[in-house]
Amino acid sequence: MVSAGYDAFDPPPDLAGTRRLLNSLQITRHDDERAFLTDNYLYGVRARANAGYGLWQLAHASRVPLTQESYAAARATMMKRKGDKGRILGVNPNLLVVPASLEATARKVLKATEVDGSSNVWAGSAELIVSPYLEG
Repeated sequence: MVSAGYDAFDPPPDLAGTRRLLNSLQITRHDDERAFLTDNYLYGVRARANAGYGLWQLAHASRVPLTQESYAAARATMMKRKGDKGRILGVNPNLLVVPASLEATARKVLKATEVDGSSNVWAGSAELIVSPYLEG
C-alpha cells in the first residue's frame, strides 16, 4: 500500500465533515488470487469525503431564469431520467438549491399559495435550500 499523503481538495468545512488523507491502493502481487485468476491488477484510492451529490442523476443544474415554468420543466426532466438499461430511475425531486440572490424568487415558486392571481400548484412541492456557495 502506498500513501499519497495529501488532501485532494479543500471544500468548505460544512460540506467536508471530518476528512482523512487520501491513500493510493494497489493490488499488484503476482501471487494475489484475484490478480492470478483474472489477470488484472487493481488500483484505487481509499478516501472518505462528503462533497456533493453521489449520483449525477439526482441533480439538475439550470442557467435559465427561475420561473414556475422552468421549475416544472426541471422536475419533469428529472422524473423522466432513465438508467443504463433504459428503465425509469424513479427520481422524485424534493429539494431546490439556489444562491442567495434567487431566494425571493424561489420562495415565490415553492411557498406562495397564489402567483399572479392563480393558485400555485408548486407550493410545498420541495424544500428550499439557500447556499452562499452558489453565487458567482
